[in-house]
Amino acid sequence: MHMRAIPVLRTNDANSTCAWFSRFGFSEDWRWESEISGPITVSVSCAGGATLYISEGRAKDMDSTSPTEVYLIVAEIETVSKEVGLAPELMPWGDQEIRVRMPDGNFVTFSQPASE
Repeated sequence: MHMRAIPVLRTNDANSTCAWFSRFGFSEDWRWESEISGPITVSVSCAGGATLYISEGRAKDMDSTSPTEVYLIVAEIETVSKEVGLAPELMPWGDQEIRVRMPDGNFVTFSQPASE
């Protein structure tokens, strides 16, 4: 199965963290704010192909002190669904995602983009 990994970095201030990474050639791809004045997630990438998600938190179970999360882009979400026994969730932006808590407390989100 073909996958790409995107590390999710927790922060208390997404704007300053993005500014810090901009010194190394990273620029903003997109920004998601789940609620008015709510936590922000920003995708940044560089010409070399690296992508990072900078997140101020994610829903009620995540904050800047929470475990690490890995975001994996997959082409066949149904294969993942069968393996973990969970149905994909359709996200507001059109992607299908399955989020799994690993035994060590960290999270893996498998995402099939709407465009793939």
